[in-house]
Amino acid sequence: MNQEIWKKLKSASELSPDVHDGSYELVRTIVSAYRDVDEAVLDYHDLNAIYLMCIGTWRHSYDKKHEAVHATHLPEERKQELDHLIDDLRSRAEAGAYKNQEKAVSGTGHIGMFGTGFYSFQNKTDPKSVRDFIQMCLDLLDMTDGGEMFQRAGLVLTKSFHGMQAAAASVVLHCLKPLTFPVINSNVGSEDIFAALGIQLEARGKLETYIENCRKIKAFRDANFSFKNYRVLDMAAWALGKEQNATKRLLAQYKENLDAWIPEEIYKWRAVKCFQDHWNPDAHDFAQMLKDSLRQSRNLLDHGRAYPKKMITNFAEAEPETVRQMFRNLFSEDRPLTERLSAFSLEADGLLTRHKTKASMKRHYQSDRTIYTYLFFAYPDRYYLYQFRKLRDFAAEIEYDLDCKTGEPQNIYTYMELAAQVRNEVRQDPELIQQVTSRLDDTCYQDEQLHLLTDDLIYFGCQIHRGKYWPAISDYDPGITTEDWQELLQNRDICTRECEEILEQIYALGGEATCTQLSARYGNTPSYYNMSLIQLAKRVHAQTNCPLAQTEDGEQKWWPILFIGRTALQGQSGTYSWKLRDELEDALEFLPQKEVNNPMPFAKNTILYGPPGTGKTYQTVNYAVAIIEEKSLKEVQAENHEEVLKRYRQYRQDGRIEFTTFHQSFGYEDFMEGIRPVFAEDREENSGDVSYEIADGVFKKFCATAQPPAVDPNQNPYGFSESPTIWKVSLASTGDNPVRAYCMKHGCIRIGWDEYGETITDDMDYHVGGKTVLNAFLSRMQPGDIILSCYTAHSIDATHITDEMRRKAALNIDQGIAKAEVQLEPERQADIEREQQTFVPIELPRRRPGAGCVSRLNEHLWEGRYSPVWPDGKKHPHNVYAHTWEECEEKLKELILEMKMEIAALR
Repeated sequence: MNQEIWKKLKSASELSPDVHDGSYELVRTIVSAYRDVDEAVLDYHDLNAIYLMCIGTWRHSYDKKHEAVHATHLPEERKQELDHLIDDLRSRAEAGAYKNQEKAVSGTGHIGMFGTGFYSFQNKTDPKSVRDFIQMCLDLLDMTDGGEMFQRAGLVLTKSFHGMQAAAASVVLHCLKPLTFPVINSNVGSEDIFAALGIQLEARGKLETYIENCRKIKAFRDANFSFKNYRVLDMAAWALGKEQNATKRLLAQYKENLDAWIPEEIYKWRAVKCFQDHWNPDAHDFAQMLKDSLRQSRNLLDHGRAYPKKMITNFAEAEPETVRQMFRNLFSEDRPLTERLSAFSLEADGLLTRHKTKASMKRHYQSDRTIYTYLFFAYPDRYYLYQFRKLRDFAAEIEYDLDCKTGEPQNIYTYMELAAQVRNEVRQDPELIQQVTSRLDDTCYQDEQLHLLTDDLIYFGCQIHRGKYWPAISDYDPGITTEDWQELLQNRDICTRECEEILEQIYALGGEATCTQLSARYGNTPSYYNMSLIQLAKRVHAQTNCPLAQTEDGEQKWWPILFIGRTALQGQSGTYSWKLRDELEDALEFLPQKEVNNPMPFAKNTILYGPPGTGKTYQTVNYAVAIIEEKSLKEVQAENHEEVLKRYRQYRQDGRIEFTTFHQSFGYEDFMEGIRPVFAEDREENSGDVSYEIADGVFKKFCATAQPPAVDPNQNPYGFSESPTIWKVSLASTGDNPVRAYCMKHGCIRIGWDEYGETITDDMDYHVGGKTVLNAFLSRMQPGDIILSCYTAHSIDATHITDEMRRKAALNIDQGIAKAEVQLEPERQADIEREQQTFVPIELPRRRPGAGCVSRLNEHLWEGRYSPVWPDGKKHPHNVYAHTWEECEEKLKELILEMKMEIAALR
């Protein structure tokens, strides 16, 4: 026996029901209202109403209680009486009339002492059970003797009663007769209060043992304590529950809700059995076998607008051997798990590329969650049904120390580790195992290793956790599906790029954050995030006409369209925490990949604004590094800032970043250009005079530095100069011709104007033009410059880095001007001959008509272009981008195939 708890209860004073909480009066009143109702008309709506009067208004609001009353078969007069009473109880609670106010939120009063895991007996009970229960309550209302009440209730609370177990029944009976019926429900805080007192209960969660357990508890109470109201025990249970293992608490709640819970979730056991019965990797018709195996998977695979089952079965029909081998490799346990998941996803990428039937097909939906589900179906005794949202919410519910972000491969291992700990608790509860096993028929996987039961308990804990947020799902639902959200997120009149970025930032932080956390992580002020998201919610409301959530005092709130929320936890920066609604979170996960024509991930001219101390200078480091490294801002912000800062300083040292601070005296002359004095000591000649010159300002200097291509000496094996000039030449003309063939063979350039002979002199008469081009070629071209040979208007077929080519041109100029023979040094002549023998031009394959063109934009980016003629007679250019030539060619092939199919469809 827990002596500390026993001593506290020994000195506990009596607790007056109607002084403690308003739900006692409410339950008595609604039960009494059924005295004159014909029992033949009663159904689950009436049982709902009685049960929901017991539930705290922080979970089941006053408005929902009104709705439950009006759904009953009570006469209108009785409904109005209950409406008045509910409003009166609310007024009393808000005035502080009840002592039970530990659930009060923001100063608003609540009634009710219990939470719940369900809100309706629909499809769980039958008319006879409803009639028997309500008649029992009416009879108990008039009784005063405890023994007689136990005897009357025992006639109804048997195995034949449908819809309730001890947890739900004890809540109603306690509110009706608090001195007679104890609550056996872990929602009060601890399932071990009776064990702590040494009271040995039998099958405590079962309805048929409830009355016998009541007799044991009454006998112990009467022998040891002076109080009569069993609510005193509940409050002691809360004190004990604070010290108790959170997983055990959830286990008890799970057991008490099995009758309502398992019928809704048993499809998971059937889905595994279906897969086990049909899976045969050697099947002749692999695609049909795969369809049969996944037939009962339901939302374990397909959910929202994600169709992984449909995609993988379609791929199996198109390439059965490929998909067969994908599953064989996945189910082979001789390779690391993450390696197998990655390989499966990469194969799916290839299948999507080869079998995309329309441009809108951008995803194959074979995510880590989906692939891991395949593994679970194959090995349910080794794996679990991984989902990041379950990991996050369950860890929060049991206060498990968890540090993970969306999309991290380590999350799967973390989930397996957490599930293994929960499974250890499950294995120590034979009563639970027996209760679940007894509900599994021949269509269900028997789950001898308890992995599926463990996973279902984790999911149950997630649902309990979600019940701690406002507004409760039962109270408010905007009615916006995942499909609706995907359309709304892509509508820029509703969801601006800034709002989409904020939502993605919340998603990246695990789906929940305060505005203060967003501000600290990504810059801008907390009010920026607050107002941006509220305005987004208003635009969504205007577009969808969805309902609005209301607080207890009738104030409408916009943000619940997007989120559910709660007060920030201790240690969490900020005041209020927003959690993405499931449908919105799914839509963000499955947003189509953005087709970005411009490699710059954000505007080149960006202004960061805000008062001092909000992180503008801090964020410029992230922006600058992201631009140079062609990364998204989110990637860089997710890195260790000290490492980013090191790279930033190196880029500044290399001249790729310029930083300046503006102040009041900063003018046009300082920023762009202006006339500045030059003093004698600043010049080589010391004339004693002051002169003036036009000098570039800081911005113009930076632009001049940035104008030529940037060359990283560590990434430059081809010999580019530090500031190379890029030259374009046409070898006679575009396409194949004898001049091009000669130049390619001998590694030289011919640019025409043969009329002028082999040498160019200073008194040359350029009678057929070409003066500018020839002088640029002979005088301005420098070693280390880049020459591109144009094969078509949009493609090149060779590149060359000038060196000895330029030297030979200089010799020709000297010959023409000095009228003399100029000789190279012998060692240089040998070098030239050796270089001429080893030079191999960079040559790209010839392109067929209709095959598009590929060009290199910079050292990290290639562009593919295809401009077909559409049925309207106009050319419609389309572009793709990639980091390598090979990747660009593959993307271009896909683009051409899509465009040809679209054109064919239009015709």
